[in-house]
Amino acid sequence: METLFGKVAGDLAALVSEKWYAGMGLIGLLIFMWVLVIGTPHDDVLIGLIAGVMIGFGFGEAETRTFRQIVGSDFKITGPARKITVVSVVLYISGTACLIAAIWRAMTL
Repeated sequence: METLFGKVAGDLAALVSEKWYAGMGLIGLLIFMWVLVIGTPHDDVLIGLIAGVMIGFGFGEAETRTFRQIVGSDFKITGPARKITVVSVVLYISGTACLIAAIWRAMTL
């Protein structure tokens, strides 16, 4: 007999295994909000930049991932593909800028 909690945990694990990059962006967003609202005893700027990297690359990857179907006369193949959009490019650029700034900040501490 399967419980409701077990079903929810199984569904959540399946979702995270398929969409781990969106989870990374969400965790980065939560860390960024934590730093803005509460703060940390460490370097807030460096932690915020690392969260920006997680947001940029996580949500950028979630934005570009899609699936493509190749249909032939007697077969149909569904495989992963990438769809580059303006939003994904902006997210990747912001993630890269945060990564460069975080490396610079860590070297100057």
